[in-house]
Amino acid sequence: IDSADAECLVISDVRSGSVAAEYNKSAGTGMAILPCDRILSVNYMTGRDEFDVILDKMGRSLGLSMALKETSVMIGIRGVEPGGAAIAWNEQNPPFIRIRPHDKIT
Repeated sequence: IDSADAECLVISDVRSGSVAAEYNKSAGTGMAILPCDRILSVNYMTGRDEFDVILDKMGRSLGLSMALKETSVMIGIRGVEPGGAAIAWNEQNPPFIRIRPHDKIT
């Protein structure tokens, strides 16, 4: 599990002999645990839903500070910077789909 961010857990690998690998042997079609799968709830607690964002830079920067660990399967957003395409997206969209720190790019 990639736990670089306390708000999001992502499966980075399914190791041979692990509980997840054993589960995968009998999992139905589309139900196997795979790298990049996200853990969406633990003990009935859930986080934010996934959504797609298409940013039109229009000559600006993306306006994102990002982090990537060599072993990560995604890019983490550290912050949204003024003047970039991401802040323009945020200004034009409702709060529940705004780009914010700790979001992930997959």
